[in-house]
Amino acid sequence: MKKIDFKKIRDTLLGINDTPNRIALGVGLGLFLGVFPGTGAVAAIVCAFILRVNKAAALGSALLINTWINFVTFPIALAIGAFLFRLNATVLKTEWSTLIQHFTWRAFLDTVLRDTILAMFTGYSLIGLGFAVVGYFISYYIIKKTRRKKNDTVST
Repeated sequence: MKKIDFKKIRDTLLGINDTPNRIALGVGLGLFLGVFPGTGAVAAIVCAFILRVNKAAALGSALLINTWINFVTFPIALAIGAFLFRLNATVLKTEWSTLIQHFTWRAFLDTVLRDTILAMFTGYSLIGLGFAVVGYFISYYIIKKTRRKKNDTVST
């Protein structure tokens, strides 16, 4: 597994020519959507365009989180969804796996849509919201602090 170079990520974010708020919003949006398996990058670009946040930050953070976090978020999303919808986690996991492996429209439109997908979507949404909020504030703080230091150095 390749090591994540956080210094390079920070330097890339700092190199984006946009306001700290728009960059941080892009990071938060990308982290939120990147949690969802398989759709994060495309959804991040589309939503960043619609919401007028930084597209590069949204895409980068969606790709970053989507490539390494899904194996961790799946069981957590499953547990959250099962808990909130009062479902059996084992049954929910089986239904989800069956849907993914043997997709049929009939199964999708019947109980799977109502129970399984809604529960998993809710679980992923709550995890994504947590990543988004934390990612926004951390990236905003880092960008503002670094740019302030850079401006102080230049004006001195």
